[in-house]
Order: sequence, then structure tokens, then C-alpha cells
Amino acid sequence: MKVFFTFLILSITVFSCKAPQPVVNIGTISETMTIEENKDDLYIKSNNWMVETFVSAKSVVQFSDKETGIVTGRYLLKETFKEQNGIKVPINSIYAIIKIQVKDNACKISITPEEFYESRSFTKNNPMNIDESMIRFEIGRLISSYKNYIETDNTLDFYQD
Repeated sequence: MKVFFTFLILSITVFSCKAPQPVVNIGTISETMTIEENKDDLYIKSNNWMVETFVSAKSVVQFSDKETGIVTGRYLLKETFKEQNGIKVPINSIYAIIKIQVKDNACKISITPEEFYESRSFTKNNPMNIDESMIRFEIGRLISSYKNYIETDNTLDFYQD
């Protein structure tokens, strides 16, 4: 009986101990763009880009100041789910602070994701997987989206006949 309890305690101890997952801290990724537009136009475009990009109610513009040319928001960068009783339940959310600074003929976007733990599953294409390369890809996608938006003429001519 003693042997059984010893085996049971050792089994519980071994299987309950997980190796600690390393925290991933990517830091800030920035890109500066030169574009021939005035500060006000770049500010409006940047603000509009955030509003159009932040489609989730979990993503919000937190600060916006036209005079200083700064727009800052908290963006839901990646979310993972598990299925529970046929319903997808969020289990991990990674947010990033996006800061855009504009001045005449230039703008800068900086994206700082929060620290996170990589999560992996042994099944192929599992939506619960999150790793550093995935987050870097999402940041690159956001920066490209912003750059394309800023370089495109998004003005509407309301006074056309």
C-alpha cells in the first residue's frame, strides 16, 4: 500500500510540473515614412486608418491630439480560442499599443505588443497556437496596411457635379 501511495504522489508531482514557458517580449517595431502631405491631412488619414482598422470592439483609440499630431490606440493583435460545448471561447488575447506621430511631410507608426507566452498545440493548424513569428507577421501586416493607406488618396470630392 505504501508503494502505491508513493507511486501516486510521484506521478501527480511529475505530471503536474510543467516547464515554465518563456515570456516573449518583442519590444517596439517602428517605421517612418516620408510623404508629401501636410500635418493636418496626415493626421486625418492616420485617425481614419485607426478607426477603419480597429474593427473589434476590444480595440480602441485611446488618445488623439491633432495639435501635437499624435494618435494612440490599444489594438487586439491576436486572440486564440478553444471550443467548449460547440462554442468558441477566447483563452488568450494579445494586445499592442499603436502610436502614430505625424508632422508635415512625415509620419511614424510604432507598434508595441504586450509580453506574452508562446502557446503550441500538437495538432496541425490549431487556432490556439501563438508564437513570436506570428506576432511579428501581424505587426508587419499592420505597418504595410498603414503605409498603403497613407500613400493612397482617400479624399472624397463632395463638390463634384
